[in-house]
Amino acid sequence: MYKVINIGNEPVALLSKASTNMYYKSIFHEDPVTIQSNDKATMADQISFSQRLTFIMCKQAEAQDAVTNGKAATIRDFMQTVTEDDFCDWLDRFELMDLQEALSGAMDVYTASSASTSTAKKE
Repeated sequence: MYKVINIGNEPVALLSKASTNMYYKSIFHEDPVTIQSNDKATMADQISFSQRLTFIMCKQAEAQDAVTNGKAATIRDFMQTVTEDDFCDWLDRFELMDLQEALSGAMDVYTASSASTSTAKKE
């Protein structure tokens, strides 16, 4: 799913696909499914996860744009250049409260992409 959200006054494009979890794990060396299912995760853990996931979806949108404009062959090629250090640079673009307020919209993009779009067969 592709959507533009605002973080403060800045429009930020997000793209969530089936590969989002794989890119998260590749860059942050944590399994996002394990994090999401951890009953003992603190609020700080959940916020950190949401911030990191938003970053991944932002980079996927940038990758799609790079592919469209001929600057990358595939999203995967672009994503292989993204590092954990890029996350800190990305965070520096925003005020903390603006980012916190935008996280629910980002999580909506993530959950919408994982929702089933199939319908039950009629008998």
